[in-house]
Amino acid sequence: MPFIDTRTLKVVERLPGWQGRYFHSPTMTFGQYEFVRGSSIHEHFHPQEEVWNVIEGELEMTIDGVTEIARSGVVGIVPSNVSH
Repeated sequence: MPFIDTRTLKVVERLPGWQGRYFHSPTMTFGQYEFVRGSSIHEHFHPQEEVWNVIEGELEMTIDGVTEIARSGVVGIVPSNVSH
Protein backbone atom coordinates (compact mmCIF):
# COMPACT_ATOMS: atom_id res chain seq x y z
CA MET A 1 0.00 0.00 0.00
CA PRO A 2 2.52 2.67 -1.08
CA PHE A 3 -0.13 5.26 -2.07
CA ILE A 4 -3.34 6.33 -0.32
CA ASP A 5 -5.90 8.78 -1.69
CA THR A 6 -6.89 10.46 1.58
CA ARG A 7 -9.93 12.02 -0.11
CA THR A 8 -11.53 8.56 -0.10
CA LEU A 9 -11.17 8.05 3.66
CA LYS A 10 -14.07 8.55 6.07
CA VAL A 11 -14.09 11.92 7.89
CA VAL A 12 -14.34 11.58 11.68
CA GLU A 13 -15.08 14.48 14.06
CA ARG A 14 -13.03 13.54 17.15
CA LEU A 15 -13.84 16.82 18.92
CA PRO A 16 -16.10 19.73 17.96
CA GLY A 17 -14.39 21.50 15.06
CA TRP A 18 -11.77 18.75 14.53
CA GLN A 19 -12.60 16.87 11.34
CA GLY A 20 -10.02 14.32 10.29
CA ARG A 21 -9.11 11.27 8.30
CA TYR A 22 -6.83 8.54 9.64
CA PHE A 23 -4.67 5.92 8.03
CA HIS A 24 -2.03 3.51 9.26
CA SER A 25 1.21 1.92 8.18
CA PRO A 26 2.65 -1.09 10.00
CA THR A 27 4.37 1.18 12.57
CA MET A 28 2.74 4.63 12.32
CA THR A 29 -0.66 6.30 12.49
CA PHE A 30 -1.34 9.39 10.41
CA GLY A 31 -4.04 12.00 10.92
CA GLN A 32 -5.08 14.63 8.42
CA TYR A 33 -7.21 17.32 10.09
CA GLU A 34 -9.21 20.33 9.08
CA PHE A 35 -10.07 22.65 11.96
CA VAL A 36 -12.93 25.07 12.40
CA ARG A 37 -11.62 28.49 13.46
CA GLY A 38 -11.70 28.79 17.27
CA SER A 39 -11.78 25.06 18.01
CA SER A 40 -9.41 23.77 20.68
CA ILE A 41 -8.32 20.73 22.67
CA HIS A 42 -7.36 20.31 26.31
CA GLU A 43 -3.69 20.10 27.22
CA HIS A 44 -2.62 16.48 27.37
CA PHE A 45 0.28 14.06 26.83
CA HIS A 46 0.73 10.45 25.72
CA PRO A 47 3.54 8.05 24.88
CA GLN A 48 3.12 8.46 21.10
CA GLU A 49 5.15 11.14 19.36
CA GLU A 50 3.34 13.57 17.07
CA VAL A 51 4.42 15.70 14.13
CA TRP A 52 2.16 18.55 13.06
CA ASN A 53 2.65 19.93 9.55
CA VAL A 54 0.50 22.98 8.77
CA ILE A 55 -0.45 23.02 5.09
CA GLU A 56 -2.80 25.99 5.03
CA GLY A 57 -3.87 28.66 7.51
CA GLU A 58 -2.55 29.05 11.05
CA LEU A 59 -2.59 26.90 14.18
CA GLU A 60 -1.61 28.07 17.66
CA MET A 61 0.33 25.25 19.27
CA THR A 62 1.87 24.91 22.72
CA ILE A 63 4.49 22.19 23.12
CA ASP A 64 6.18 21.77 26.51
CA GLY A 65 5.14 25.29 27.53
CA VAL A 66 6.37 26.99 24.32
CA THR A 67 3.61 28.57 22.22
CA GLU A 68 3.97 29.42 18.55
CA ILE A 69 1.66 30.23 15.68
CA ALA A 70 2.38 27.50 13.14
CA ARG A 71 1.83 28.49 9.52
CA SER A 72 2.44 26.76 6.20
CA GLY A 73 5.98 25.41 6.22
CA VAL A 74 6.22 25.19 10.03
CA VAL A 75 6.34 21.74 11.62
CA GLY A 76 5.60 21.13 15.32
CA ILE A 77 7.31 18.08 16.81
CA VAL A 78 5.84 16.69 20.04
CA PRO A 79 8.14 14.22 21.82
CA SER A 80 6.79 11.25 23.79
CA ASN A 81 5.06 12.16 27.08
CA VAL A 82 5.45 15.93 26.56
CA SER A 83 2.52 18.18 27.40
CA HIS A 84 0.89 19.82 24.38
